[in-house]
Amino acid sequence: MNARILTALMVLTACATPTVAKVEPVKPVAPVAPTPPAEVRLPGEEVLDTQPTIPALSAFEAPVPVETVLKNGLKVLVVERKGAPIESLALVIKRGSTSDPAGKAGLAAMTGAMLEAGSAKKSASDIAAQANALGAELRVMPATEGFTLSLAALPSKVEPLAGLLADVALKPNFDAKEWKKVHDQRVAQLKEQLAEPRVAAGNAFASALYGDGPLGHGVFGNATSVAALTLDDVKKFWAEAGPGEAALVAVGSVPNQQVVDLANKLFGGWKPVAAKTKAPEAVKPVDRPRLVLVEFPGRPQTVLQVGQPAVPMSSPDLVALRVMNSILGGSFTSRLNANLREKNGYTYGAGSGFSFGRNNGPFVASANVKTNVTGPALKELLYEVGKIVDEPLTDDEVAKGKSLLAYGLVEQLQRADSTSALVSQLFVAGMPLDTLKSFVPKLQTLTAAEVQAAAKRTLDPKTMTITVVGDPGVLSQFEAAGLQLPAPQKRTALGTP
Repeated sequence: MNARILTALMVLTACATPTVAKVEPVKPVAPVAPTPPAEVRLPGEEVLDTQPTIPALSAFEAPVPVETVLKNGLKVLVVERKGAPIESLALVIKRGSTSDPAGKAGLAAMTGAMLEAGSAKKSASDIAAQANALGAELRVMPATEGFTLSLAALPSKVEPLAGLLADVALKPNFDAKEWKKVHDQRVAQLKEQLAEPRVAAGNAFASALYGDGPLGHGVFGNATSVAALTLDDVKKFWAEAGPGEAALVAVGSVPNQQVVDLANKLFGGWKPVAAKTKAPEAVKPVDRPRLVLVEFPGRPQTVLQVGQPAVPMSSPDLVALRVMNSILGGSFTSRLNANLREKNGYTYGAGSGFSFGRNNGPFVASANVKTNVTGPALKELLYEVGKIVDEPLTDDEVAKGKSLLAYGLVEQLQRADSTSALVSQLFVAGMPLDTLKSFVPKLQTLTAAEVQAAAKRTLDPKTMTITVVGDPGVLSQFEAAGLQLPAPQKRTALGTP
């Protein structure tokens, strides 16, 4: 194509009228809902979709200690476990804080501290070094109705282990210089603890429930009572202790006869003395106050303790009461914790418990609550204690409580030291040695009605003593919360009126 024809075509094209297409009106489009993003879950979070259940307890048989009584009256209680890697030895004496003479609260605990402070011409540091060389640690554990000296190490070390235990118990130095150091330190500790509301609550609660009786003071006494103790008091107290109120408890792989032979060799020379332990008896009733106040002005928290004297470990209601307590306040998922912590946020934790022993130890339900909600918190605490006595328990609650107690026992029996502690408790309380073996079978036969009946026989929420430790201004909250309570009896941090 030549240049003139190409130019003509370009001009025609430029001058032509364009064709306009018919445009249809645009129809509105309905908005499309955005697609929700897929749920993002953390690894393992699917376990939250299903509430966990407590599986049935596998068949197991709790041990029954083998008992041998030496000529001097010392009992040897052996739980033999073939192949066990640890041997636990404990000397248990039925001389706890309930054996403290009148006006000498804390004497049993101080005696235990002095046994640890030196023996057989060894200082406290010598005893610690000898125990350390055996891979062990000497523990002195004072309690309400007895105290325990214990050691644990490899079974191959059982002979030197038993030798050290015998030295500490039977050859105490009772050195005057050590006494001054131990005594001064204990008094200072007790004075310092008086600034702690929980300690003051324990002092006031025990004294209000039991007065001047054996259960009316704590295991360690108080700064005033301990300050008045002398080394001669300790010597006399221990001289009155004898093998007739003691037991050597062994748990591990060492055969029973070997333990008995060691006991005869090392403890057979322990001279018997007249028994000083009182026979089990019901605690004498005292005129208990309904409301007790210990003033700690300006405190951001209030310590609440509600309770009463209960029953001894020998009570036929023991197992049922333990189930009841598991439901009320003996576990993290208990009623008290669910109400005061989870539902209302009054506290970090609330609970309850019994102190079972030879005597009628206390039942107590307690919580540390924020000061500004003391009234409502006390109302809910009393409501839960009253409810478990007055309203039927559910079968599910009872089943869970029974399972938790059964699994708790199995867990304790897995370790030598905790098994030894259980056997020691049975000895001190005068319980049959097959108590551990019969515990789970008794649990399994309990009904909800039997558990509640035991609670009704034992607890009286309407007369329980209420101990309040904190700012005295909280008293004005009680009436506002609908609580009808008498004027409080004021007590000191020592527990005295």
